[in-house]
Amino acid sequence: MSTDPVVIDGGDRSCVRLLLELREHIADLAPGSVIHLIASDPAAPIDLPAWCHLTGHTYLGPLTEA
Repeated sequence: MSTDPVVIDGGDRSCVRLLLELREHIADLAPGSVIHLIASDPAAPIDLPAWCHLTGHTYLGPLTEA
């Protein structure tokens, strides 16, 4: 397993679409893999932790730029 995170750039896609794409990416990853999701949808900080909780994944939190 690689220690580098898988980066998914969501661009301007809606959170609903991002979560569907995220589900597809996760299917191909080994347990313990980390995904860095870049999202501009204002709902992402609410929807992503909830989705992780509902699907049994761990949400590591947002990264903020200094």
